Parts: sequence; C-alpha cells; structure tokens
Amino acid sequence: GGALKRTQDGNWAHVLCALWIPHARVANVVDMGPIVGVPDAIAYNRTHNDACALCNRAHGACLQCSAPGCRRAFHPMCAWYGGLYMRAQALGVDCSFFVYCQEHTPEEAGGAARSVAQQREMRLRDRTDTADSRQQRKRRKELQERERFKREDQYEIGRCAVCFEKRTSAADNPMVQCYKCEIFVHKRCYGVDEDVVASPWYCNRCSMPDKVGRHVVCCLCPRKGGAFKPTSDGQW
Repeated sequence: GGALKRTQDGNWAHVLCALWIPHARVANVVDMGPIVGVPDAIAYNRTHNDACALCNRAHGACLQCSAPGCRRAFHPMCAWYGGLYMRAQALGVDCSFFVYCQEHTPEEAGGAARSVAQQREMRLRDRTDTADSRQQRKRRKELQERERFKREDQYEIGRCAVCFEKRTSAADNPMVQCYKCEIFVHKRCYGVDEDVVASPWYCNRCSMPDKVGRHVVCCLCPRKGGAFKPTSDGQW
C-alpha cells in the first residue's frame, strides 16, 4: 500500500522511500516521477547497512539514524509506523530528511523519553491496509449494495422478470437467479447462454464492475430494478 510511482526500470516504489532513501530520487518534482536511482540505492544499502532494525528484513534499501556514528537503519515506512521521530527540512529548492532511533531522539522532540509506543499506536490507529480491514470494507460494501437493491422494484420469488411467468420445470428453458440483485429470469427470456450452469450467475448490469450497486433507470420508463440490458447508445 501507500503512494506508489513507477521506477525508471518499470517497477514500483513508494514516493516516501524515493525521497528519504539515499541515492534514490524523484526525477521530476513537478510530476513526482519517475523514481530513479533505485539500483544505486540498493547497492549502497548492501555495503553500508544491515537489515532494517524494525522489521529485520534486508529487502530494498534503508536509511541510517541521523545521529552521528549510529548505524541503526530503517525502511522509511517502518520508521514511521514504528513511531520513530522523523522530520524534513527545506533548504531552498532542496530538502533534507532526518530519522532518529529512540535512543538518539533529539531533546527538542522529547529525547529518549519520547514514547515510541504511543506514537506507533497513533500512527497505526487509522491505518486501513490490513487484510482484516479490507475484508470488513468489502463485506460492508456488499451489505450496502444489498440495501440499495431492496429499494428497487421487487419481484416475486421464482417469477421471471421478463415474461412474468412463474418458475418452469421445463428442461429446455430453466430459470436462473442473479446473485447480486436477486432477480429471476428464464434463460431464453434474458438471453442466457444455454451452457451457463455455474453459480453464482450475474445479470448484465451486475456483471459490469463499474455498474455494480448502481441504481439504473430504464430509458423507456421511470422504474428502477428489473432485468436490464444495455442499449446501443450506452443506456439501460
């Protein structure tokens, strides 16, 4: 996660990492990209730094504690979410970046007594990139979509939303139900491929990513909900 930009060699990197890590940089500060110098930054890191003191991984590149003589090194993102003191100082059109381990935290920032744990808690409090939170947001979105669909025209269970006939047991024209909006249609009435047997099945509207959960209104009548098909001019 985070604010990513393309690197010169086609990979991705955090803008934060490009600004803070020695030898990496943003080539164009107007467009804030691409990120260049990544191979140099990684090569320098391998000869000057150990693994990140917070995540214990040697992946990528780190920057050392800004205190003279201290060899503790950190990934910038690890330092931030780890609660360490970090600051940027503008120098004309340039910037200098500083990070300090807990032991060498400057006195004006609270010194060694500064609560790294408290800072860590505050910085992680609103972080939303964990697997659990993503799953919760996905589930919440699904429930919201369900509620939206409930406000549309409701069709009787087992009644085709095209021909309005009840469910038929005819093998040559079975009925399917949309997993999202829950309408029932006969395959022939809606034009469902005969070989479609997999579940869940989605109607045309619900199968389009940019239309999922959207209230669409028939361009020929004011009703919401039902068995929609796209028109030749991009309407429903």
